Amino acid sequence: MKETKEINAYNLGEFCKEIQEAFQQGFNFDFENNANYPTSFGSFFSAILVKQAKVASDVATIATAAAQQVQQEMVGLVQDIAEGSVQAVEAAIEQGAEVVQELVETPAQKGRKKAV
Repeated sequence: MKETKEINAYNLGEFCKEIQEAFQQGFNFDFENNANYPTSFGSFFSAILVKQAKVASDVATIATAAAQQVQQEMVGLVQDIAEGSVQAVEAAIEQGAEVVQELVETPAQKGRKKAV
């Protein structure tokens, strides 16, 4: 069920102040229903604002659940990257050790290379 708030004022400034307070309380304009549509008659301003508290709480619940799921997925992704990084570093160290070993075992060649 929609909660409603009727706002009536005889000048634009007062009307705007009351609308702003209603917005801060979670009310919104209802542009779907002609009976609630904001109107003015000369210097008289009127609007019926609506509030759907259940929808707002449902959206907050869904957003919280989505944020928690994203957080869990990010933690898993970071762990996978960390494990992959450790494996990559170990492989690089092993490859570097093999290159150093080959250089140590290769006899030094004396003299210059001949020009071709």
